[in-house]
Amino acid sequence: MSSKKIVCPKCGSLRCWKNGLVNGGNQRYVCRDCKFNFTAKTDINYKHPSTKPKRLKQLVLKLYLKGNSYRDIEDITNKEVSRNTVMRWVKKGGWKSERIE
Repeated sequence: MSSKKIVCPKCGSLRCWKNGLVNGGNQRYVCRDCKFNFTAKTDINYKHPSTKPKRLKQLVLKLYLKGNSYRDIEDITNKEVSRNTVMRWVKKGGWKSERIE
């Protein structure tokens, strides 16, 4: 058994436990302090390729607040943002956390 200490890449905590395996058989860990799941190869600055740009989210929320329907917003953005995504952003209260100009 190795004595290598696993450190959470998000908060730097040493309180990390094994949490199953991911594709390819890589060990997965979970931080007990911040609840972040990661592998030994995790880069904290990695963003999933489907992450939408902040400007697009601001535009969508602005359109919603001006009275456009979910389907209209989907059409305006050329289906780049689905109406389900718009519903999720609205339900989360995205306009409260985003600065809309």
